[in-house]
Amino acid sequence: MRHMMKILAGATVATAFSTLGFANSAEAIILTLDFSGANFTDNGNLTGTFDYDTTTETYSNFNITAASGATVNNSFTYTTANSTSPGDNFGFNSNSDTQFTIDAVDSFVASPDTDRDIRFVFDQTLNTLSNVGDSRSLVTSGNASQEQVEQGAGNFQIRSITGGVVTVTDVEDPNDPQAVPFEAETSIALALLGGWGAWKRWKSRRANANVN
Repeated sequence: MRHMMKILAGATVATAFSTLGFANSAEAIILTLDFSGANFTDNGNLTGTFDYDTTTETYSNFNITAASGATVNNSFTYTTANSTSPGDNFGFNSNSDTQFTIDAVDSFVASPDTDRDIRFVFDQTLNTLSNVGDSRSLVTSGNASQEQVEQGAGNFQIRSITGGVVTVTDVEDPNDPQAVPFEAETSIALALLGGWGAWKRWKSRRANANVN
């Protein structure tokens, strides 16, 4: 009996400390990022969100609105329902941890536009983002962040993004979809530690009984 109680007590303590550390043990994998302060050279602006998987380096669940400006007269919202990623046009056809491209399906593009592509280039890898509030800036020169709008065969209107950042607004671990809330973890751990205390009291009473 005494041997069994020791085993149970040891398991109780190990489980308690494991539970207390559980919330911080999961690795962040899927990030939701939000655009802010992003504008085009023709005075249109850019808003929206997208998800990024740091393990597979894939982009999904994007909903990004490129508002009209002096060069491009139609606003357009790129979504997973009307666009593909990566895109398929030269310069807008590859994704990586520092580049995100989208190509609108032609049938969703309103006249006089016949095709739309957009490219986001980040100043640093997205793979090292891990906390809400972490951010990356959009690259505005060289291989810059920009939108390419075709208005008839070969008539391309290109407008660059003049600034802006993407900021992490949510972090999700798909391997832990129902993580135990911190309050629940604390209650469980305290209950388990209470079991340890009960065993210690039982042991003390046994020792006193043997002395008497």
